[in-house]
Parts: sequence; structure tokens; C-alpha cells
Amino acid sequence: MTYHDRSLTTASGSIDISGLPAEQLFHGALDRKSRIVIGLSLRDPSSSVDRDRPGSRLLSRLFGISAPAPLADPRLESLRRFCILYRDGDPRCMAEADLLTKDFGYSESDLDEVRTEIGLRTKVR
Repeated sequence: MTYHDRSLTTASGSIDISGLPAEQLFHGALDRKSRIVIGLSLRDPSSSVDRDRPGSRLLSRLFGISAPAPLADPRLESLRRFCILYRDGDPRCMAEADLLTKDFGYSESDLDEVRTEIGLRTKVR
């Protein structure tokens, strides 16, 4: 069985999986997987960035609360972390941005596009 990501259509027009109307979507150089990761990162809790922080195991055992597992692709996991840190205004997003540009081949214009998409998607909520 194959999963195909398709746009949803409503009476008001076309909507992608992020929930944004088609006229508000920002289409640039990012690939589809990166866009999906950006959308997913908006739903991930801040705690998913700090999986090994003190007390996280205790909370997991007591209440069954655990952070989402990291993505298998290190490039996409780094992007997910950057999106969460940027969304939350965490200054560690600068270090993650350096990692994305130096180790994973993202350009500054790609990161600007990510920031724009996060801004657009968080304003819609």
C-alpha cells in the first residue's frame, strides 16, 4: 500500500495538508519532504527537542507521556528541531541553523523560506 499526499478540496478552494488556503501557500525551493516536516513540527511539543532532559523518563513512566521519536533522516530531524526552536523563539535555533547550512546543504534563502512558512502557518491558527 502506498500513501500519496494529495491536496484536499473544499467549497472555498484548495487546501494543502498544512490547512492553509492555496492562495496563502508559499512555494519556493524547499522539497516536499521538507515542507511536510515543517508542518509536522508545528504540532510537535517543545519537549521533543530535549528528549534527554532530567525528569523526562520519570514523566514517561508515571504518565505514559513521551516525546515523538526523532526522524530517521538526520537532515530532516535537524530541520524539525530548527522549526520547533524557531517557533518557540528559542535562541538555540541559531546553532541549529548553522548545522543545517554547514552539514546538510540548506542555504540561507532556504532557511528564510522556512521562517516565512512557520510565520504564515502560526498566524493562521
